[in-house]
Amino acid sequence: TFVGRWSLSDQDHLRLVRNTREPHMFDLSYTTNTGQTFTYFDLTTQTWIEPWLVINFTSTRPDLVTIDDFGDPTIYQNFYAEVLLTAQMCCTPDSWIATPWINLLPGPEDIDLGTDPDNYYAAFYHPDANETEFVTYAWARPKEDQYRGVDATPHAGRSTCPTWASGSTSGSPALTSAWR
Repeated sequence: TFVGRWSLSDQDHLRLVRNTREPHMFDLSYTTNTGQTFTYFDLTTQTWIEPWLVINFTSTRPDLVTIDDFGDPTIYQNFYAEVLLTAQMCCTPDSWIATPWINLLPGPEDIDLGTDPDNYYAAFYHPDANETEFVTYAWARPKEDQYRGVDATPHAGRSTCPTWASGSTSGSPALTSAWR
């Protein structure tokens, strides 16, 4: 029997700058019918084997995230729900899955919006349907090695951040005012 451990399966959130790759490990153990076990730690970095001949990594949403032949993800877009990622043995029906939330982090000269103060969820994901406010957070990243100012002057002389509240005709959160 085969037992796999994909380090990506341990993550609830996949947070990367757009088009960057994050290395992950895939360990594979094989137990013979006599009980002897062989374990290949970080199979995708072994020089004696080509990992894509043993494991096939896939994403159900390659427009959002792809997984290369070494099990390393690259994110292209934010998404409001978890995405199914699979590591499938090429010669057996054995497979392992990961279902992380996909969230882009701001790149240089970029701004990212989200609904979690620690930037774990993509913009416009509302984690609690019973909440009456829909708070968004913004993260700005200047160009590398340069400081750029951000003007956060309240619109029309108002003094607080934008607020969101449920109550649109569709039942989803709606912008109630640009600045409160």
